Amino acid sequence: MRKLGYFSTWTSIKDMPLDNWASVNETGDLRHMYKKYRASYIPTMKDLDNWFTLQDQKIKRFGHPGEYKDYIEQRKEYALLLCGYLETGNRSFKTEAAILEGDIEGLFNKGESIKTRKIVGYLVKHFGTPLKMSKLTVYEYYNLVETMQDYGKAD
Repeated sequence: MRKLGYFSTWTSIKDMPLDNWASVNETGDLRHMYKKYRASYIPTMKDLDNWFTLQDQKIKRFGHPGEYKDYIEQRKEYALLLCGYLETGNRSFKTEAAILEGDIEGLFNKGESIKTRKIVGYLVKHFGTPLKMSKLTVYEYYNLVETMQDYGKAD
């Protein structure tokens, strides 16, 4: 874990709770990378770099579907624009981020996308055991998803 003053961030997908991971992915709020969420904390470029490191760990170990490549790149650009706005107060960053957000939403039909929380529900049904997102790590989650996909291929 990286310490920043009194803040501790997750630095490995093997330790980071899935609940925090899903919250960052769903909301874009980098404060969920911290062990203790603080609403008053303003994320910095270091936090964004840390998030990219976590994303890279996930992709390196588990890969990602090819159709999400554009989505991931645009989300990175979006996050950079928001950080630029937060650090400088320059509203043009916020405007560009809002425009890009519309482009990102157009990439996928929201009705077809499956969120992490819904997938956990499928995993619970498939494996027949309760899974708590606050206890399950990102690494464990993606291992379960991989196992379930392999199981489906064997049928």
